[in-house]
Amino acid sequence: MLVSDLTVALGSRDALHDPLERVARDASDLAAQACHALGVAIWLDAFGLVPGEGGDEEVHARLRTFLEQRHADGQTLQNGGIEHQVLRNGQDITIAMLPLIHAESRLGVMAVAVGTQTWRSTKVFESCAHVAGLVAMSIAQGVSRHQLEVDLAEANRREKRLTRMAEIDRLTGVENKVSFNAKCQARLTNDARPAALLALDLDDFKSVNDVYGHLFGDAFLKTVADALRAALPPSSIIGRTGGDEFCVLLDIPEAKRGYLRTTISNLRLAIRRNVASLGKTDLGGLSIGVSLFPNQASGFETLLSFADSALYASKRTERNATTIYSSRLEGVLAPSGLSDSGGQARFDNVTAHFQPIFDLGTGQTAGVEILARWQDDDGEVRKPESFAWMFRDHRLASKLTFHVIEAAFAALSAEDLLSSEDVPKFWINVMDQNLLNPDFIFDLQTILTRFGVDWSRIVIEINEDSVLGARDGLVFSSLQEIRQRGGRIALDDFGGGQSGLSHVCQWPVDIIKIDRSLVQRLSDDHGASVVVEALVMVARKLNQQVVAEGIEMSKQAAQARALGCDMGQGFALAEPMSAQSLAAHKRRLY
Repeated sequence: MLVSDLTVALGSRDALHDPLERVARDASDLAAQACHALGVAIWLDAFGLVPGEGGDEEVHARLRTFLEQRHADGQTLQNGGIEHQVLRNGQDITIAMLPLIHAESRLGVMAVAVGTQTWRSTKVFESCAHVAGLVAMSIAQGVSRHQLEVDLAEANRREKRLTRMAEIDRLTGVENKVSFNAKCQARLTNDARPAALLALDLDDFKSVNDVYGHLFGDAFLKTVADALRAALPPSSIIGRTGGDEFCVLLDIPEAKRGYLRTTISNLRLAIRRNVASLGKTDLGGLSIGVSLFPNQASGFETLLSFADSALYASKRTERNATTIYSSRLEGVLAPSGLSDSGGQARFDNVTAHFQPIFDLGTGQTAGVEILARWQDDDGEVRKPESFAWMFRDHRLASKLTFHVIEAAFAALSAEDLLSSEDVPKFWINVMDQNLLNPDFIFDLQTILTRFGVDWSRIVIEINEDSVLGARDGLVFSSLQEIRQRGGRIALDDFGGGQSGLSHVCQWPVDIIKIDRSLVQRLSDDHGASVVVEALVMVARKLNQQVVAEGIEMSKQAAQARALGCDMGQGFALAEPMSAQSLAAHKRRLY
């Protein structure tokens, strides 16, 4: 009887991987074939393999004990070992252990058990020694093949790592300029789908380094890069092309109207929020130039040149602007309407107007929404669209918000309209950058105290941008504190954007203002009525009030009231007006 055991051939079994197990299996198969050729039985236990056929259980046990007693004895393993034993049935056997040696390296052992008479009378020992040599050679060759595979795989991984390291900007982790240009070239050459190239420049970045130091400047750049990756689709190519400049190649889905506008808006919002996490709410302004593929150019170099021209136009007029390239960039305003224009930030031209909000049940004034208007030197009053660039510049917007609030309370005070009998509640529009400012509530409290207005009369209006972020951020905590002080939160334009029912459930919202696009369709669109009625039912369950905004016909007010809306607002009820006009305005039934 012949028994082969390769259990210690290449170390412990726990350390083995599949390729090495394959090596052991090949060697075991070779030993089995050779031993069967000698006409003897074999038992194997190589790297966890199932024992082969043949052999006696007692012989197997004797062999295992024999090996275990000698595994700790390196000298015995190196020189081999022979031992005579007598089985329970009286049979006299010889157990021999042969070292598996190749190129002077010991790879393991092979043990055999043969009847003592056969061992002495034949050349079994020489045959087994020859088999041991073949098995050792098989293991050595297998290990070499495996090591070569490992080396090639590691070399391939190392090459990919080095290639990627050469492609990325070390500080921000986005593509460097060379890699960005190459990948954009490939995308535009091989894919004809529409795309937009965005050239981005961080406003006043030099002053960031000068004031806060280069370590903060590096953290600032990393934060901006993180915001770009988070806000843009995975297919976008993002690169840092200069010290404070980034570029983005953005795929434009043909079926999605307004996709570019929405994406840029989300991008700005993400950057503001990320930068606010550094404790600097006055930073994060971004000038953007945009060129369109293939409408404006089919080659990357031309497309990049157009985007740079548009970026220059944005920076030449106002910071934090977006301009789409046009062949006529003498004025900043591009045909898309995405670009900004305006003069200097002269807050003295910004005045407060007031639009009443009515209780649809009683017809009485439930409050007024404070609105910003631009008044020219000749007295002409303009709507916010004419100075919208101020609101998009987050540094100006925060100051402008408080300017409008102060102007509103001062004007109402002059007309003796600050009492709760005259104006029950003041609805104040705030932007995301206001709520990201840790001092916002303290500054607002200062104004309220000066004019003797209690928080219970304040309704803070927010848009959907404010509730699309994380609920563990500054915006969420600011809204919670406003409620704790007694103020209420109204979510504006609900049903017309990206915010959904989950936001009104999870965020501190007391009032929802149904978007005018739904309210104005109540007269001729049954589906709009169904949606509004459903929103009212949800609001009731959440103990929230509902305002129908954008009422332009009296029958829309009646329909909104019939569907359960609590309040209404719109030109059919009352247009925005000055404090003087509000003083003359009587509470009325519509």
